[in-house]
Amino acid sequence: MNYIIKTRLCYFLLWLFFIFNCFDAFSQEHIVIHHKLHIPEICIDSTKSITVKVFVTEGNMIGKVVFEEVYNNLNCKTNHVNIKIEMQNFLNSIEWFDSNYFIKFIINDDVYEIMKFFPNRLETPLPLSNIDFTTGYQKNTKQLNLLDFAEVIEMEKMFKCGENVFYGGKYYSTVKIGNQCWFAENLNVGTIINSRNHQWTDCSNIEKYCYKNDEEYCDTYGGLYTWRQSMCGSIVEGSQGICPVGWHIPAHDDWTTLERFICEDLKNPNCNNIFPYGNELYGLQGLNEGNMLKASNGWTDSISSLYEDIYGFSAVPGSATSSDGRFLILGQHTGWWTSTTGVCTAWIREISNNEGRILRYHSSGVVSRSVRCVKNID
Repeated sequence: MNYIIKTRLCYFLLWLFFIFNCFDAFSQEHIVIHHKLHIPEICIDSTKSITVKVFVTEGNMIGKVVFEEVYNNLNCKTNHVNIKIEMQNFLNSIEWFDSNYFIKFIINDDVYEIMKFFPNRLETPLPLSNIDFTTGYQKNTKQLNLLDFAEVIEMEKMFKCGENVFYGGKYYSTVKIGNQCWFAENLNVGTIINSRNHQWTDCSNIEKYCYKNDEEYCDTYGGLYTWRQSMCGSIVEGSQGICPVGWHIPAHDDWTTLERFICEDLKNPNCNNIFPYGNELYGLQGLNEGNMLKASNGWTDSISSLYEDIYGFSAVPGSATSSDGRFLILGQHTGWWTSTTGVCTAWIREISNNEGRILRYHSSGVVSRSVRCVKNID
């Protein structure tokens, strides 16, 4: 018995020794953080040098800059550069429970966000206060330790609206209208099937209709999708659906925001009443906002030559299908699904030939319409 007690006491003392030594080690401040920034699209050869600006922002990624360092003429290695960030004084001054802090990098004037800590993946953007620098793991506490900081950080260039988005094997143009970022063309992803056949909702195998069952029309006007296919079977407003990551099927109110912006920009009266949020109003709305969304070609009405596409939305008259799979006449109108449901239906936005207003209505999910994507708000 004495042997057992002595043995346990010995283990207990060893445990205390370990705890106090580890606590002392974790409480030490380290002056330098060593990074290996993984940026293969920039560092394509070892003869290139780059400039890296390091920022820490408060509150969010575009918040107040509270720390800034510039590192000029860094030599590229194989797909990366090595960098040492001296942050001791700054880190000592932070009250971690007062706010969140985020780190971002600007490399040759392009903003990059941290996509991955090796060996552990983290959510982005990266809040400094949620990282335990002793392991690289994400955690919920606000403590910051700087021991054994993760060696490699994989970087990805942050998207700027107006740049192209590569998705499903093709590039899509984008456009900023007001405070929203929209695809500037209809989505065209998936495998073409005959319009008489039913589209499924499984987004591991997206299906689409093309006018006259001809793929070439999808190349010009985008694919046509039933509502359930466009939403990947979801009924949640604002779902990603068949859009790429970071984008979603526009909700009814996303379209209203777009309509209101154009209405106000054109100095039209009573825009808030003409384009109200919510699902109560049905039918044609506005004055000439629909014409402002139309592409400058493809329309067959008498005033199509007047369409200037001044906002860059480039709406093309890409047809649609009825519930029995028949195609509507090409060149006369176009409609887009929203992610907002009605009673056993889903809301649609539509613009037509010889009509400057925008039609809002809901329809059965078995008909097909075009799809636009709108960027998530970070």
